[in-house]
Amino acid sequence: DIGKQLGCGGHLASLRRTASGRLSLENAITFDALENLPRAELSQHVIPILSADI
Repeated sequence: DIGKQLGCGGHLASLRRTASGRLSLENAITFDALENLPRAELSQHVIPILSADI
């Protein structure tokens, strides 16, 4: 978009999505942390795909 406005084109070297719908990096948990959670706490950190609203 900047390249278009400047009339010179452009490209990205990288892109990191920080949020999608109600999902965000602030609420994310690593796979390592997820693997080490007690089973009773797992449902507090996992959103079923049909209700993820992405």
